[in-house]
Amino acid sequence: MKNKLLLIIAAIFIMVTLSGCSNNKDENKEMTAYTSVYPVEYILDNLYGDEIEIYSIYPDGTNYKNYELTNKQIQDYSNAELFVYNGTIQKEKDYAVELLNENKNLKIIDASQGMNYTNDVSENWLNPSNYLMMASNIKNGLEEYINERIEIDKINENYENLKFELTELDAELSEAASSSDNPTIIVSDDTFKYLEKYGFTVISLEENNNLTEKVLTEARRLISNGTCDYIFLKDDEEENETIKKLKNSYSNIQTVSLNTISTLSATQRKDKIDYMSIMQDNINSIKLEVND
Repeated sequence: MKNKLLLIIAAIFIMVTLSGCSNNKDENKEMTAYTSVYPVEYILDNLYGDEIEIYSIYPDGTNYKNYELTNKQIQDYSNAELFVYNGTIQKEKDYAVELLNENKNLKIIDASQGMNYTNDVSENWLNPSNYLMMASNIKNGLEEYINERIEIDKINENYENLKFELTELDAELSEAASSSDNPTIIVSDDTFKYLEKYGFTVISLEENNNLTEKVLTEARRLISNGTCDYIFLKDDEEENETIKKLKNSYSNIQTVSLNTISTLSATQRKDKIDYMSIMQDNINSIKLEVND
């Protein structure tokens, strides 16, 4: 009987110990935050991830454009202390309003405050200088809500580190264009027109009113004379008919995907792939074309 009692006590002790270990992470972080697209999550995690639990409203690997939150999700996410979203995406602005209606004490930060875009919202994070503006907006928003000076100082330190990394990416893109004899790339979508800021000539084959016979003639010339070996696609799209016809006509042309970084897959998270490593891969692919 005594041995049985000792076994029961030991079992209870082990269960309590294990329970405590599994919850240590949550207990050490006082706030829970939800973010929208992955680039917003990445900034918040880099600035304040040591102090708060961060979750995305979008499942890993999901195309945010096709994903809608349910009423139940809105109710659940409103229990957080903070929601950081991209206000240039209309439905995320709507989500912010719905979450506030559920919880008047919810703190919100618009990562894209004062920003806009020309062709696609992803320009705001694919362009490193634009992405730095998003980081600045999130930093300023956090400072409005945080009272502890030591935490604000840490956020500012983290911001400066992130700023340094983004400035390096920005400079690398400019250098790739300026050091090339022919910094011309052919792309599938006008989204990549943001690269013109860095000195690239961007020939877009997006099937819209801008795709004229003059554009197609130039694309054919660049492919036929070997200036361009690749057509860059967005990672979440299929080849359009124009690109298929070009590939059928010219055997030397290949398609290469550039990651638009709106989401991470579970595998990418497991492999520690993040915004910086994906951007570096994108830049390396572009450099391979213009420096060939």
